[in-house]
Amino acid sequence: MAIEFRCAQCGKLLRIGDDAVGKQARCPECGAISSVPAPGTLPRDLEAASEPGPLPPSGQPGSPFGPGSPGPVGVGQPNPYQAPGQYGQPQQQPYRPSALLDVPNYLVQAILCTVFCCLPFGIVAIVFAAQVNGKLAAGDYQGAVSCSHSARTWCWVSFWLVIVPIILGFLIMLAGIGARMG
Repeated sequence: MAIEFRCAQCGKLLRIGDDAVGKQARCPECGAISSVPAPGTLPRDLEAASEPGPLPPSGQPGSPFGPGSPGPVGVGQPNPYQAPGQYGQPQQQPYRPSALLDVPNYLVQAILCTVFCCLPFGIVAIVFAAQVNGKLAAGDYQGAVSCSHSARTWCWVSFWLVIVPIILGFLIMLAGIGARMG
C-alpha cells in the first residue's frame, strides 16, 4: 500500500511504499528531509485525496529515495544533516568588492620622490608603499588602505619640501634682479 504525505517545507505530495514508515525521506523537489508518517496519522483530507497508483522504484527519478538522496537513515548511511562534501570542486571565494582591488600602492611615486626630491621622506614613503600589496594579499583591507594613505602623504611631503624652497628661491632671485634694474 502506498503512503502519501506532503513535504513539510515545500508542500509537494510525496508517495512511497509502506515499508518506509518511520524512516526519513528526502523531498525530490526541495531536498528537505521529512519523516514518513504511519498510515493512520495522515490528515483526513489527504487520505481522501490520495489515489492509488504505482510507486516509482527506489533509485528511480521521482522516488524520495532516488539517486543522490541519502535514503532511509540507518546504520552505515550518511548523515543527511551533514553539509555536503566539496571534494574536487573549486572553493567559493569570499565576497570581495572591486574596491579591494583598487587600493593604489604609490610605489612608483615614492621611488621618484626618493630619487628627485627628499631622500629621508621618500624612504618612508617607499616603506609604506611596499606594505600595501602584502596587506591586501593577507586580507587586511583596512591596513592596506592605511598604508596607501601614509605612502601618499609622505610622497607629497617629500615633493613639497623640495618644490616650495625652489619656488621661493626663484621668487627671491626675481626680486633681486628686479631691484637691480629699477
